[in-house]
Amino acid sequence: MRVDNLNTNAMLQNLQQLNASTEAITKLSLSDNITKDLTVTDSLIENIAGQIPNEIAYKANAKTIEVQNAVADSLINIKA
Repeated sequence: MRVDNLNTNAMLQNLQQLNASTEAITKLSLSDNITKDLTVTDSLIENIAGQIPNEIAYKANAKTIEVQNAVADSLINIKA
């Protein structure tokens, strides 16, 4: 079950990175009045694009946990 804990920790780290990016985008949008003017700046695009690898990693870790659970269920069924 150590692998599950490692994946869970990785998912939590990715979630923290996403939260940090979201905060950065929010601060940027407030400082640049993006919500008012609906302008898109280079830094906003970089922040949004920077979240893509975190989202992919989060989904990959979630899928790994799903597969591990399926394998564990199969082993339990075989043993029973």
